Amino acid sequence: MDEPTQGIDVGAKNEIYQIISELSGQGTSIIMVSSEMQENISLCDRLITLYEGKVTGEIYHNEFSEEHIMAYMSNAY
Repeated sequence: MDEPTQGIDVGAKNEIYQIISELSGQGTSIIMVSSEMQENISLCDRLITLYEGKVTGEIYHNEFSEEHIMAYMSNAY
């Protein structure tokens, strides 16, 4: 999914979040690209961060924080 909730209203976002959660709960693997930090934190089990086209980090849900994610995204580690 590429920016699954970009440009849609809050009600529709919640419906999409519910669908993503249901699919994930059924064992479906989902690859999502999103520029919304809270969307990533709430929906993802794992994040892969990139900086200038190169992988800079792999972060699991128990390590998620905006500061931690931003540090990887800015190649500060």
